[in-house]
Amino acid sequence: MLRTALRVRVAAPFALAALTLGMPSVAVAETTPTPSATTSASSTPTPSVSATQTATESATPSATPTGAATASPSPTAAASQTPPAPKLAPQAAPDPTFTVVPLGNYETQQGRYAAHFLAQQLHANGDHFNFPVSEFGTFADTGNTIDAILALDATDTGGTAAAAATAWVEKNVGDYIAYPDSPVSSGGTGKTLILAAAQGRDPHAFGGFDLVAELQKLVTAQGRFGTADNDYGVTINQILPMIALQKAGIAVPDASLAFLGAQQCADGGVRGGLDATTCASDPDATAFAAQAFLALGETARATKALDYLVSRQRADGALTNASGEGANANTTGVAAQAFALGGRDIAYLKAADFIVSLQWKCEVATQYRGGIAFTSANRTISTSNVEQAIRATPQAVLGLVAGSLPTVDNDGVVATTTAQPCAAPTTTTSTPTSTGTSTPTGTGTGSSTPTTGPSTTSGPSTPAGSGLAYTGASPFMPLTIAVLLLLAGAATILVSRRRGTHQ
Repeated sequence: MLRTALRVRVAAPFALAALTLGMPSVAVAETTPTPSATTSASSTPTPSVSATQTATESATPSATPTGAATASPSPTAAASQTPPAPKLAPQAAPDPTFTVVPLGNYETQQGRYAAHFLAQQLHANGDHFNFPVSEFGTFADTGNTIDAILALDATDTGGTAAAAATAWVEKNVGDYIAYPDSPVSSGGTGKTLILAAAQGRDPHAFGGFDLVAELQKLVTAQGRFGTADNDYGVTINQILPMIALQKAGIAVPDASLAFLGAQQCADGGVRGGLDATTCASDPDATAFAAQAFLALGETARATKALDYLVSRQRADGALTNASGEGANANTTGVAAQAFALGGRDIAYLKAADFIVSLQWKCEVATQYRGGIAFTSANRTISTSNVEQAIRATPQAVLGLVAGSLPTVDNDGVVATTTAQPCAAPTTTTSTPTSTGTSTPTGTGTGSSTPTTGPSTTSGPSTPAGSGLAYTGASPFMPLTIAVLLLLAGAATILVSRRRGTHQ
């Protein structure tokens, strides 16, 4: 459910200028390092896939990926949903120095355009996502599929696509949480329970599993959800079960809360690896932990975690991962979730601004518009960059629209999505004054709108679809059509026309 209000300090200035290999560690933390699920019949969509959404969200791809399902989504699973999980209780009385203002329409709209991108990509690939194709074959990426469903819920759009993807997850959940052939994954089970609660499904009967019971069986005397065999030594795989249980209205063991608290370092951040000999803070793990601390009423620990994240935020609003290998949409997205949930409004707005700066808008072909590139270096359209965007966009969108894992649900979600609006190209007979000679080059197929290379603008100074000329392109040289000599004299007629590329 989209948050409709933000708390902004009255005295504070309110200004809004508008993890490696394409598989960020935060996105796959709840799964095994090497996918162990049964090979999927669907392959990763290629950049040539184009889909046009209908009123019922049943897109028709112009080119179907090899082995991809072609049937329209059939979201019948929603017909017998149980009531949504209980909402979070207020953590504390409102600070009197805060006032409530509406969530910016710009962030809302850009998030919904990103949701349209996700809905198209899900449908084109049989209602789920895959890991990038490797030498081992193609494997379904259930974790990223869940992230996409939660992103759709947070934007209040794409209900049909979300229901179809949820039905796919439910059908394949056994492979995802690695049961019964191997130990149950703590993170995978936790993320699945978050999905069930957000979608208003029964967490005790999802895909034939009692997700609550599975998590409760994993808790050790120390409060850890399983061992290295279940959580792979990743802190995030301890955090997701805690958020999941709380979201489903189930008490979180005190020992588990204490165990997570023990992972917090002196600087306020939370370590990424559970079994490390030293405590080195990880921004991704800290962003997830901050959400858990806030949801469970651990205000002091949440404050320290949020302070750490703010200290890691760059002037442009971005955050880098633990290795510092560049500002990216995933780390910034999960930090934005924590900022929004914790009332750090200025930090949230800065993060949202950075996320939108990575978004593909009218400069790319139709099927990519709304997607969010992993980093600024990945803004060109290529197979690899599209795969990275499919992995980056879900977590980035949840943060962009001020959503969070403890609060997201499908209340008020409409069936369809909203495409990025782009002005149609125009033709004029006036003579251009510019002397530019370069010709825009299209970067994608499947779109009737002329396209150019991705914009390198650092921020969204003008909402896309405004109809303003795209400043990255040069106008065409005047074209002399003909010189006609009339029988009545020596008059000359010069006809010129100019074509412009619009954003």
